[in-house]
Amino acid sequence: MIRAGIIGEMGPIVAHLIDLLFNHPDVELSWVADATGRHANQRIDELWPQFVGDSALTIVTPPEQVDDIDVVFLASRGALALLPQELPQALRVIDMQPATPCPPGYTYGLCEVNRKCPAQQPQACCSHCCPWHAICSWRAT
Repeated sequence: MIRAGIIGEMGPIVAHLIDLLFNHPDVELSWVADATGRHANQRIDELWPQFVGDSALTIVTPPEQVDDIDVVFLASRGALALLPQELPQALRVIDMQPATPCPPGYTYGLCEVNRKCPAQQPQACCSHCCPWHAICSWRAT
């Protein structure tokens, strides 16, 4: 099972990503962190009623450690800066910042363009409106 986390602003992009991850057979959503801190300690089903009955997950502030996950989705501008300086080597980072070029060291993550990414690349970026492209090639190991 792939353990995932999300850091982002609590809007429709994060809600869609949560829905995709809830329905992925090989992914367990471990936490959702609000990049702004405005919704910390609020349950996701209180913020988005479509998740009532799906999860009692509570929104958190960006964590100081990310050892408990295999992949983190960054779903807002500046979310990369909210990650700890030292990242586990096996952690995959999917940066979904809108309309910005990939950060140095990242691979463009749309599977139609780069089939090896993100399944075989530790860091990827993709358009904010297309998170499903970044997860469609995943399989639990």
